[in-house]
Amino acid sequence: MRILSLLVSKGLLIILGLSAAITLLAPSIVSVAMITIIGIPLGIYLALAPTLFLVALGAWIFGRLFGGGFLVRAGGAIVALALLAVPPLLANARLDAAARQLAMDDHDDLARTEARVIAFRFGRLGASKPQPLRCDGLCQRLLLNGVADRVLYIREDVSNPPAPGTVAAAYRMERRGTCPDIELPRNDPVKLDGERRNRDGKNVAELMNIRIAAGTCLVAEEAPLGEAGLVVSSGAIKRGMSDISAGLDIFADTVSAGRLTLHERDGAAFRETFRETSVAYRRLWHLYMPSVVGGAELRMYPGLVRRKEQSGGENASSENIGGFLAERLGWDLALRQDDADEAMRRLLVEALDDDRAEVPSALAADFFVRIRKSRTMSPADRVLSRRILADRRFAVPEAAFAAVLYAGDAPKTHFSAIAATAFERLRDLSAVEPGANARGWLQQVRSLGIVVSRLPRETILSRRGDLEWLAREERLRVPAYAALTRLSEFGAEGADTLLWLIDDAWRFRGKGPNAWQHPYLAGVIGLCRAGTAAGDAVGPFIDRMASGRIVQHGSYWDLNINTLFALGAGMEDIRAAVEFGESGRTAKRFEREIDRARRKGPDCTY
Repeated sequence: MRILSLLVSKGLLIILGLSAAITLLAPSIVSVAMITIIGIPLGIYLALAPTLFLVALGAWIFGRLFGGGFLVRAGGAIVALALLAVPPLLANARLDAAARQLAMDDHDDLARTEARVIAFRFGRLGASKPQPLRCDGLCQRLLLNGVADRVLYIREDVSNPPAPGTVAAAYRMERRGTCPDIELPRNDPVKLDGERRNRDGKNVAELMNIRIAAGTCLVAEEAPLGEAGLVVSSGAIKRGMSDISAGLDIFADTVSAGRLTLHERDGAAFRETFRETSVAYRRLWHLYMPSVVGGAELRMYPGLVRRKEQSGGENASSENIGGFLAERLGWDLALRQDDADEAMRRLLVEALDDDRAEVPSALAADFFVRIRKSRTMSPADRVLSRRILADRRFAVPEAAFAAVLYAGDAPKTHFSAIAATAFERLRDLSAVEPGANARGWLQQVRSLGIVVSRLPRETILSRRGDLEWLAREERLRVPAYAALTRLSEFGAEGADTLLWLIDDAWRFRGKGPNAWQHPYLAGVIGLCRAGTAAGDAVGPFIDRMASGRIVQHGSYWDLNINTLFALGAGMEDIRAAVEFGESGRTAKRFEREIDRARRKGPDCTY
């Protein structure tokens, strides 16, 4: 009784009211309070304060109207709770009705279809116009396994039935002498029962590249949806308000829905044979409870306590449409990869032995990816990798470094041949104006830089002249900066060039992405890796720190400490050289870096 008396006292009512106002007007205070263990009770109290205030207000009003007895006040609290239960009953009834309405016309008249042209529409609410899509894993499986002769792909608003005149991207396989370039997406949304995805298995894009290299091209064109015998539509048809956008609105529409439909061609039109709708919405909790709702980065917003409700079919909300259709329609979407590795090698050797202009660069890229995944190379693979890298018709693949990293017990000649090829191709690229293919040029230079960075030390020691040349190639050294860190292998002799890179990089500050940072980091990281063999660089490095040529904030600060430690600088010299102050540059952080360097060795990464 005493607790209830306190609950409805005017003083506590004012405190609860002020607390509720703080919660609703400055909701992020709740998340700040709950960061620490001590603050968790305060955070919970603030989150509940608006509801506690409403209950206490009801009890206080009853006490004022009908006397201050315990039973009257208790009755007031009960009445307040009952009144707080009314808004959810009304609002949730409306939401439930809306959810039922969306799914009421769902039906399943689906039967096996003989359609050879299959179209897919992927939902995009509010799309102003249809948008063609690339041929992903589902599309590629349908074509590779002969399930479809042609696959149409489009992104549009799927809340409406398909229009026969809508033009989509169309894909088919065709034997040709030369295949057109086509970029294959690596995403494969199909998940089949019993199909395992592992490191050694091929993905569908690799299998498609094998087929293309064998002369069966993937052809992209346009076609109207009316040519399809079956149209599969999947996506969102309605997007409801989130907890944040709904805020304190009792009757906010939080209903979202996705739908999967299949239409079969019936003469000049389409007839719907399957519809499944998945509905998700946020019902109010059993009581009207103003509180806070969470957002990104610990932000909080005023809102009502809600709970998630979901109804309808699973397939409409699943990304695995292919798995569902394979089961229902008997489509064979399984990957056939029994002889894929041998086929890949055979086709690459044939291309290398032929003098044709067109070569399967995409297949070569897949070959190096296979090495990276399997982490092993046979002697034949080593030979093949060297031939591909040396053949200028093939673009340098991103995973080319795998030919070095996973070469195992390869003879020295393997690495020396790759080193020679890498620098020859870098020299070729230095004479090329990237033009419209700037992205491809950058990728090749970057890949060659990584190849060089992975070479064994004894191979690098014979390439100092090449590295000195690369350091002075202003265009190449930015994407290929990983290679320049290997100047560390030359100790004091390499340190001069590494210090020069740090100095010269400042000419390019503010002159393009990475133009300053990459050569600068190559110099600092290279010195760090050189260690005490470049110990004479301690003084010049500290001089540059004092003059502002060495950056002293963020992760650069940590790298500076590790570099001086690696070069063999004394502890007092290191402490005097680095700047302490704002941005976390504290003595505690300094000691942590030094302690880790002593235990595990210097961390020369940025």
